[in-house]
Amino acid sequence: PKEDYKMLEYTNILNVEEKEICEGDILYHPTKQHWYQVFKVPGGFAINTHQSDFHKQPDQIMFYSGLSEQQSASWAAQCIIKGNIYQNPELLEEKNA
Repeated sequence: PKEDYKMLEYTNILNVEEKEICEGDILYHPTKQHWYQVFKVPGGFAINTHQSDFHKQPDQIMFYSGLSEQQSASWAAQCIIKGNIYQNPELLEEKNA
């Protein structure tokens, strides 16, 4: 059924493996060993900047960085896509933060 699908909007950023980073993706930065979630904000997309916010719902994340900023975009491009919040919600558990 149509309601079982969620459209994930592309951020126009490719990760280190040349895969498209989309809204809802869960990213992992292997060097820093940090987890990020990609979510929509007014004007574009963002990632959480504090690990304590990683497991929260996007509307509860207090500190984030917009992906439209060059530094944040290049940071996200170094990450590995581990899944997304819809198909892999278990990745958002606090043990990963």
